[in-house]
Amino acid sequence: MSKLRVGTFVILLILVVAVGCSSSDQGAIDKVVSPTLAATQPSTAATATVTPEATATIDKAVSPTLAAAQPATITATPEAGKDGLDGEKGDTGAQGQSGKAGVDGVAGVQGPKGEVGPVGADGVDGEPGIQGEVGSAGASGAQGISDVEVTSTTSQRLTDISSSSRSEPLSLLPTPFQNQTDYWALQPFVVQANQLEMQFHNGFDYFTDRNKVAVQAVSTGRVMFVEIFERARDGASQINLAWQSPSGEVVLYTLEPSAGPADDTKIAEQKILAQKMMESMTIQAGDDVRQGEFIGYLHGQDEWAHVHMTVKASNNGPEEWLCPADFITKAKDSDLLSKSLIWAEHLYKDSKQPKLCNY
Repeated sequence: MSKLRVGTFVILLILVVAVGCSSSDQGAIDKVVSPTLAATQPSTAATATVTPEATATIDKAVSPTLAAAQPATITATPEAGKDGLDGEKGDTGAQGQSGKAGVDGVAGVQGPKGEVGPVGADGVDGEPGIQGEVGSAGASGAQGISDVEVTSTTSQRLTDISSSSRSEPLSLLPTPFQNQTDYWALQPFVVQANQLEMQFHNGFDYFTDRNKVAVQAVSTGRVMFVEIFERARDGASQINLAWQSPSGEVVLYTLEPSAGPADDTKIAEQKILAQKMMESMTIQAGDDVRQGEFIGYLHGQDEWAHVHMTVKASNNGPEEWLCPADFITKAKDSDLLSKSLIWAEHLYKDSKQPKLCNY
């Protein structure tokens, strides 16, 4: 009972004090009581309302610190390529070396291809250039000769020819064709003023009706030139070649696919045939040629295809044409004269009976 009375008294005392305290006294009580209450209360999370102005202020203070703590980010500017749109093409590789000379009369094999060209410069998009093309194949080897030892044999040939005496007379084979049956008619040698009043002709024409005939050298000598020639008067094409004999005379061949004037169609074909004949030639300027040696092919268009062969007294002084028959040892035993009569029959209808040399 006494405990109940004491509790009631305490409560009444507190009420009296609370009613009688001023606002300043309340503030004092709060300062004393608040820490005590806070210590006895369970902790709770604080909720704050932040204004935009406060946020800006915080950003200014915090941003440098955060930026320092973040990893660095680098943005690279792509660099344009160099010259060319998609890269310039590299240069073509160098031509391969020529093949070696053949032996036993067989042409050498074609040389290897050249190296690959270099890579082109970078393009504007940074792409690599295109690699150059492979070089062209080397030229075929030269025509072989009958001996395996090419070098020593060539040297021997040069020695034999250069050591020939200039007093040794010129000697010619009867025909420039390797097969002597390949020609059907012969136009003889005729000087300007002649007894039969025939047209001037400074050599022999060996006519053939074959499409392709092997040609040989009628004497030994050193080659002066081999060339494609286009006649000024009509544009017809032919092969001209010549060599000088050890005794000084010059032997000349003209390989003609036909005879007489040529129309446009014939001229166009002759250009092709002249190129084929030139490609078949086994000699060139400066070479030494042997009597009876194969030197190329005559390509014909008709039965009037021929080799025009002439002999000039020398390569110096005034032009002096010599009759080839005078240098053919067995001219009388050959069919040269009978073939010239066949030609005369076609041209003069038996009205003239020419000799091989008509003065």
